[in-house]
Amino acid sequence: MSTQDVRRQHPFLGGDIKVMGVRRTDRIALTIGCAFVASHVADVADYARKKKEAAVLALNFAREVTKLDVKVELNVADDLDRGDVFLTVVGTSAEAGDDGEVGRGNRCGGLITPYRFMTMEAAAGKNPVSHVGKLYNVLAGNIARALASDVPGVADASCVLVSQIGRRVDDPQLIDLELGLQDGLLLEDIRSKLERVVADQLERLPALREDLLQERVALF
Repeated sequence: MSTQDVRRQHPFLGGDIKVMGVRRTDRIALTIGCAFVASHVADVADYARKKKEAAVLALNFAREVTKLDVKVELNVADDLDRGDVFLTVVGTSAEAGDDGEVGRGNRCGGLITPYRFMTMEAAAGKNPVSHVGKLYNVLAGNIARALASDVPGVADASCVLVSQIGRRVDDPQLIDLELGLQDGLLLEDIRSKLERVVADQLERLPALREDLLQERVALF
């Protein structure tokens, strides 16, 4: 089924669709944000039905390309009881000014680093209190530096943080570390130290927010 066919059969689907995927061994978790076109949604109950329909559609697409176990969560910030759902007039958040004009190349640190961990998310233009596009940019670097400097035997460290809408900022969906260890050192030898360093940096999020607000952190 082509994209045009999907639009014709499901006109409530907007054009503002973002998908984030996390794979753990043989399981894939897809978090999807999809603005629905308000004129094609009658009420909250209709929205709930269409949301399930869209989730099944996404799951079927995923099963066409992988045999792994796939879980789909769509518009997870919705609160159906309050009527707080993801509706837009034209199906894109651009109508509210959220159009990414800051540019995807303005990465934290000012570097574009192929073959090294990096994010396509720009740190500029995002609030430092709750937007992980800014916070996790800085926090991941802080975690990597702390691991390399505070854990004996770690010669090199990289960190990837993955959030999920609806989760606390200090509770990432995924924390992925890639470490360069000195010869003879095993991961299990230092696992507890690594976990303590990561937990310590997560606890420092309030201080990091204040540093960002006071412009004590260089972003680019």
